[in-house]
Amino acid sequence: MAQKLQALDQVIDVSGWASEDNYSPYPEGARAKTAYICPESVDVEYPFLIPKHKYLFKESNPNYPDQYWVEIIAYMIGEHTGVAVPPAFVSYDSLHMKCGALIEWFYDRPSEACINSFFAGGHYMTLLIPHYDSKKGTKHNFRTVELLSRVLSKEHMLEDSFIHYWGKVFIFDALIGNTDRHQDNWGLVWRNSRNKDGLIGESVAKFSPAFDNGTAMGHEILERNLSKFKDIDFIKRYVAKGCHHMKWTLSDTKPLNFQEFTVRFLEKYPESRDTMLRVLSFDMDVVVEDIVKLTKFDVITPLSEGRASFICKLLRYRHKQLTELIQA
Repeated sequence: MAQKLQALDQVIDVSGWASEDNYSPYPEGARAKTAYICPESVDVEYPFLIPKHKYLFKESNPNYPDQYWVEIIAYMIGEHTGVAVPPAFVSYDSLHMKCGALIEWFYDRPSEACINSFFAGGHYMTLLIPHYDSKKGTKHNFRTVELLSRVLSKEHMLEDSFIHYWGKVFIFDALIGNTDRHQDNWGLVWRNSRNKDGLIGESVAKFSPAFDNGTAMGHEILERNLSKFKDIDFIKRYVAKGCHHMKWTLSDTKPLNFQEFTVRFLEKYPESRDTMLRVLSFDMDVVVEDIVKLTKFDVITPLSEGRASFICKLLRYRHKQLTELIQA
């Protein structure tokens, strides 16, 4: 699917949209979010939106007012890397003078003939791991996810190759520095087909897109501290601290950093090497150009040139490091 492009004069005001309060598949989290139904006539002014479809207006953490840009950039990077990420657009609420990312709901499109339901990874972790702490997810681990995936695959209930899916998502998260792919930031979308008589047929699942990407790209580094990252050693130390939320095994007491996890995954599934390299095969200069263009949006909380430069600097460093690691 081609990237949905938003022009500089197409900032979306959601203040007149009808809200939809039932969005329980998304965790509450630290950032305010509101579900809206896209107006029916909106496709004339905003052809990249889906009329009558659900969207999530996601604000920034108050401590990091420009954080919402990370969701928008993550979508752009997803398009360049071939990793499915829900489309996210620059938007604001003119009544409350707040900016946010307007994120396309990743299932139940108005045009779909089938019935879809989403169950977050936390649902399955709770079923498979006794006394699972669904708030902190301290027992969130890949080997349990692997077990779930193998069982579903054996029963022909999973559309995806879980090795292919997780290979792409893990390297995507390592690339953008996403430390919060917790148990409710992935899941399975179940599709129930209808036959010609309208009766529900067999269920089949596929993994969700890589949604909720706001805890990434150094979002927590305040503007006044960005200058510290002119020092390459500072960047190295910062990147080395980044870890996946998901541990490798249930018995692990701490998570692996992005590099260690990548090596472990490749040792277990060497066939995923090409998958990961394809994710990293994009033109970095084009991605940087797209990110810099976002600084031209005239909004209440803009993406500063300094922030954009910082994000690009981290992206270049991680991209080079991961490529060399996988090719070694």
